[in-house]
Amino acid sequence: MKKIFIGNYKGGVGKTTSTLFLGKCLKDLGKKVLLMDLDPQSSLSEICIKKGDSERSIEDLKPEQTLNYVYELCIDNIRKGYGLDLQFDLDCLISLYEENLDYVASSLYYKDDVGLDELNMNMEKDIQYFSILGKLVKDIERANLEYDYLLIDCPPNSSIITQSAFMLSDGYLIPTIVDSISSKGIVHYIGTISKVYDRYCEKHEDAHLFKHYFGNDPKLIGVFYTLIRGQVNYDEVIESLRDELDKLPVRDSIYVFKNYTNNYVDITRAIASNELEKLNKLKNTYPEITKEFVERLSDLNLQ
Repeated sequence: MKKIFIGNYKGGVGKTTSTLFLGKCLKDLGKKVLLMDLDPQSSLSEICIKKGDSERSIEDLKPEQTLNYVYELCIDNIRKGYGLDLQFDLDCLISLYEENLDYVASSLYYKDDVGLDELNMNMEKDIQYFSILGKLVKDIERANLEYDYLLIDCPPNSSIITQSAFMLSDGYLIPTIVDSISSKGIVHYIGTISKVYDRYCEKHEDAHLFKHYFGNDPKLIGVFYTLIRGQVNYDEVIESLRDELDKLPVRDSIYVFKNYTNNYVDITRAIASNELEKLNKLKNTYPEITKEFVERLSDLNLQ
């Protein structure tokens, strides 16, 4: 199972939408995909749970159907020193979105509205807390559920939960809108991910444990543009972004996808209101990005 996180520090750039439709297009290519929602706002979970049933919402999830439940129990286990080998019911935790496309939800309505952001505040920068997500992912892999990909929707922050996703992943994608502010944000985001891995897996006093547990640092699969308007000329900003990316102190040139998503106002509204028929129209802009994504994985030896 190739573990890929989709992230950007800037909100509103299409992270959740890209996670969902990359998953749908990979599924159409014959792959089995698991989506995971790490965003405390739970937007991906809300979209997925309403599939085929507009009356349901994340408020209807049982506690044990959420990542919040996993984190709450694991945090208590660590803080109280019990050392229990906690196992979670994956049949309960993993939900079906479509055939060969499943998801793991988070909920901002979990137990007195305790979201992942609040649970994160109860953790320390200790390998026991960083390994919570890693252990869950390893348990999913050991269960032989035959997923080809895990796509992780990361929030626009660098919390312990997000950093653990950075370290456990094989690679990452950065969706971005095209403007000068976003260009600088991408450069900062790539630098942060590199620093997180370096801080814990190279320079930490327990670096040997971190590196053994998490493995190699994630590879940047590429940057792709979202919400492109047909009537707008982006050449100057795109050239500026390319110049900024080329200045980064990385071994290889940053790959910028040739394909991009279009900006449909009605699709944005459909996502907000969860009108799935309109939402599915957006899928037509993602197959080429998905093919390019698969080619990039091959180039990076991540297949």
